Amino acid sequence: MSADDRPASRTIASLGKPLYQQKPTIANQIAGLIIAVLMAIGGGVLCWLPVREYRKFGGRLPVFHERDMSWVTAAAMCTLGIGIIVGGIILWRRIWSMFSFCLFVCPDGFYYKLKGETIVFGWDEIRLVEETVLHERLPLVKGAARRLMPTKTSRAYRVVRCDGKEFNFDGDTLSRVSLLAGPLARYRAGSS
Repeated sequence: MSADDRPASRTIASLGKPLYQQKPTIANQIAGLIIAVLMAIGGGVLCWLPVREYRKFGGRLPVFHERDMSWVTAAAMCTLGIGIIVGGIILWRRIWSMFSFCLFVCPDGFYYKLKGETIVFGWDEIRLVEETVLHERLPLVKGAARRLMPTKTSRAYRVVRCDGKEFNFDGDTLSRVSLLAGPLARYRAGSS
Protein backbone atom coordinates (compact mmCIF):
# COMPACT_ATOMS: atom_id res chain seq x y z
CA MET A 1 0.00 0.00 0.00
CA SER A 2 1.48 3.35 -1.05
CA ALA A 3 1.53 6.44 1.17
CA ASP A 4 -1.37 7.92 -0.82
CA ASP A 5 -3.62 4.87 -0.26
CA ARG A 6 -3.21 4.45 3.48
CA PRO A 7 -6.24 4.93 5.74
CA ALA A 8 -6.50 8.11 7.78
CA SER A 9 -5.58 7.38 11.38
CA ARG A 10 -5.19 10.74 13.11
CA THR A 11 -7.32 11.70 16.08
CA ILE A 12 -8.17 15.08 17.56
CA ALA A 13 -5.78 14.45 20.45
CA SER A 14 -2.90 13.68 18.06
CA LEU A 15 -3.21 17.13 16.41
CA GLY A 16 -2.39 19.10 19.56
CA LYS A 17 -4.25 21.94 21.20
CA PRO A 18 -6.27 24.11 18.75
CA LEU A 19 -4.54 27.34 17.73
CA TYR A 20 -7.55 28.85 15.94
CA GLN A 21 -11.25 28.20 15.82
CA GLN A 22 -13.56 29.46 13.05
CA LYS A 23 -17.22 29.38 12.16
CA PRO A 24 -18.93 30.77 9.05
CA THR A 25 -20.08 34.36 9.40
CA ILE A 26 -23.65 34.68 10.58
CA ALA A 27 -24.28 37.37 7.94
CA ASN A 28 -23.53 34.90 5.12
CA GLN A 29 -25.72 32.26 6.71
CA ILE A 30 -28.68 34.62 7.19
CA ALA A 31 -28.28 35.91 3.61
CA GLY A 32 -28.28 32.32 2.32
CA LEU A 33 -31.46 31.50 4.24
CA ILE A 34 -33.16 34.63 2.90
CA ILE A 35 -32.18 33.71 -0.67
CA ALA A 36 -33.52 30.17 -0.12
CA VAL A 37 -36.86 31.53 1.11
CA LEU A 38 -37.07 33.97 -1.81
CA MET A 39 -36.36 31.11 -4.23
CA ALA A 40 -39.18 29.03 -2.72
CA ILE A 41 -41.59 31.98 -2.85
CA GLY A 42 -40.59 32.83 -6.44
CA GLY A 43 -41.01 29.22 -7.52
CA GLY A 44 -44.40 29.10 -5.83
CA VAL A 45 -45.50 32.22 -7.68
CA LEU A 46 -44.36 30.73 -11.00
CA CYS A 47 -46.47 27.66 -10.29
CA TRP A 48 -49.47 29.68 -9.09
CA LEU A 49 -49.72 32.00 -12.13
CA PRO A 50 -50.75 29.26 -14.61
CA VAL A 51 -53.27 27.92 -12.10
CA ARG A 52 -54.79 31.40 -11.77
CA GLU A 53 -55.05 31.74 -15.55
CA TYR A 54 -56.53 28.26 -15.86
CA ARG A 55 -59.23 29.12 -13.34
CA LYS A 56 -59.81 32.53 -14.94
CA PHE A 57 -60.56 31.01 -18.34
CA GLY A 58 -62.45 28.00 -16.98
CA GLY A 59 -59.80 25.53 -18.15
CA ARG A 60 -60.05 26.55 -21.80
CA LEU A 61 -56.46 27.40 -22.69
CA PRO A 62 -54.97 27.06 -26.16
CA VAL A 63 -52.18 24.53 -26.62
CA PHE A 64 -49.84 27.29 -27.77
CA HIS A 65 -50.15 31.07 -27.92
CA GLU A 66 -47.39 33.63 -28.46
CA ARG A 67 -48.58 36.22 -25.91
CA ASP A 68 -51.22 34.83 -23.58
CA MET A 69 -51.22 31.83 -21.29
CA SER A 70 -51.29 28.46 -23.02
CA TRP A 71 -50.75 24.87 -21.97
CA VAL A 72 -47.15 25.02 -23.21
CA THR A 73 -46.46 28.21 -21.26
CA ALA A 74 -48.20 26.81 -18.15
CA ALA A 75 -46.12 23.60 -18.30
CA ALA A 76 -42.88 25.57 -18.75
CA MET A 77 -43.70 27.93 -15.87
CA CYS A 78 -44.64 25.07 -13.53
CA THR A 79 -41.51 23.11 -14.42
CA LEU A 80 -39.30 26.15 -13.85
CA GLY A 81 -41.16 26.97 -10.62
CA ILE A 82 -40.73 23.45 -9.23
CA GLY A 83 -37.02 23.55 -10.13
CA ILE A 84 -36.58 26.85 -8.30
CA ILE A 85 -38.45 25.52 -5.25
CA VAL A 86 -36.24 22.40 -5.16
CA GLY A 87 -33.13 24.61 -5.49
CA GLY A 88 -34.35 26.75 -2.58
CA ILE A 89 -34.89 23.67 -0.41
CA ILE A 90 -31.42 22.34 -1.23
CA LEU A 91 -29.86 25.73 -0.45
CA TRP A 92 -31.82 25.96 2.82
CA ARG A 93 -30.59 22.52 3.93
CA ARG A 94 -26.97 23.32 3.02
CA ILE A 95 -27.00 26.66 4.84
CA TRP A 96 -28.85 25.22 7.84
CA SER A 97 -26.21 22.50 8.21
CA MET A 98 -23.49 25.18 8.27
CA PHE A 99 -24.86 26.52 11.58
CA SER A 100 -23.26 23.46 13.22
CA PHE A 101 -19.94 23.85 11.32
CA CYS A 102 -16.81 24.73 13.29
CA LEU A 103 -13.17 24.43 12.15
CA PHE A 104 -10.19 24.00 14.47
CA VAL A 105 -6.61 24.55 13.24
CA CYS A 106 -3.97 22.75 15.34
CA PRO A 107 -0.16 22.44 15.20
CA ASP A 108 -0.30 19.02 13.48
CA GLY A 109 -3.44 19.45 11.33
CA PHE A 110 -7.03 20.58 11.46
CA TYR A 111 -10.44 19.14 12.14
CA TYR A 112 -13.98 20.29 11.68
CA LYS A 113 -17.33 19.46 13.20
CA LEU A 114 -20.43 19.36 11.04
CA LYS A 115 -23.84 17.89 11.99
CA GLY A 116 -22.43 16.05 14.99
CA GLU A 117 -19.60 14.45 12.99
CA THR A 118 -15.91 15.27 13.51
CA ILE A 119 -13.52 14.92 10.56
CA VAL A 120 -9.75 15.02 11.22
CA PHE A 121 -7.04 16.02 8.69
CA GLY A 122 -3.45 15.60 9.87
CA TRP A 123 -0.87 17.62 7.92
CA ASP A 124 0.96 14.34 7.18
CA GLU A 125 -2.25 12.77 5.81
CA ILE A 126 -2.96 15.45 3.20
CA ARG A 127 -2.42 14.17 -0.32
CA LEU A 128 -3.52 17.20 -2.34
CA VAL A 129 -4.61 20.82 -2.00
CA GLU A 130 -6.13 22.54 -5.03
CA GLU A 131 -6.58 26.29 -5.05
CA THR A 132 -8.97 27.91 -7.52
CA VAL A 133 -8.56 31.66 -8.02
CA LEU A 134 -11.43 33.59 -9.57
CA HIS A 135 -11.00 37.18 -10.79
CA GLU A 136 -14.28 39.02 -11.33
CA ARG A 137 -15.03 42.39 -12.91
CA LEU A 138 -18.27 44.30 -13.23
CA PRO A 139 -20.13 42.71 -16.17
CA LEU A 140 -21.81 45.96 -17.27
CA VAL A 141 -18.63 47.78 -18.28
CA LYS A 142 -17.39 47.14 -21.82
CA GLY A 143 -14.29 47.98 -23.85
CA ALA A 144 -11.24 49.80 -22.46
CA ALA A 145 -13.17 51.03 -19.41
CA ARG A 146 -13.44 47.40 -18.31
CA ARG A 147 -9.66 47.31 -17.71
CA LEU A 148 -9.91 50.34 -15.42
CA MET A 149 -12.48 48.73 -13.12
CA PRO A 150 -11.14 46.98 -10.03
CA THR A 151 -11.34 43.21 -9.90
CA LYS A 152 -12.58 41.10 -7.05
CA THR A 153 -10.46 38.04 -6.37
CA SER A 154 -11.85 35.05 -4.53
CA ARG A 155 -10.19 31.76 -3.69
CA ALA A 156 -11.67 28.32 -3.18
CA TYR A 157 -9.78 25.29 -1.87
CA ARG A 158 -10.18 21.53 -2.09
CA VAL A 159 -8.19 19.47 0.42
CA VAL A 160 -7.87 15.71 -0.18
CA ARG A 161 -6.80 13.35 2.59
CA CYS A 162 -4.80 10.16 1.93
CA ASP A 163 -7.96 8.02 2.06
CA GLY A 164 -9.79 10.25 -0.46
CA LYS A 165 -11.91 12.23 2.04
CA GLU A 166 -12.32 15.83 0.81
CA PHE A 167 -12.84 19.17 2.51
CA ASN A 168 -13.85 22.20 0.42
CA PHE A 169 -13.78 25.75 1.72
CA ASP A 170 -13.86 29.34 0.54
CA GLY A 171 -14.65 32.82 1.88
CA ASP A 172 -18.28 31.88 2.43
CA THR A 173 -17.40 28.86 4.55
CA LEU A 174 -14.63 30.51 6.59
CA SER A 175 -14.44 34.20 7.44
CA ARG A 176 -10.62 34.15 7.54
CA VAL A 177 -9.54 31.71 4.84
CA SER A 178 -5.84 32.53 5.34
CA LEU A 179 -5.79 30.84 8.78
CA LEU A 180 -6.16 27.49 7.03
CA ALA A 181 -4.85 28.34 3.54
CA GLY A 182 -1.49 29.48 4.95
CA PRO A 183 -0.53 26.15 6.55
CA LEU A 184 -1.91 24.27 3.52
CA ALA A 185 0.32 26.20 1.08
CA ARG A 186 3.03 23.53 1.14
CA TYR A 187 0.55 20.85 -0.03
CA ARG A 188 -0.87 22.67 -3.08
CA ALA A 189 -0.90 20.86 -6.40
CA GLY A 190 2.42 21.25 -8.12
CA SER A 191 4.45 22.23 -5.06
CA SER A 192 6.83 19.91 -3.33
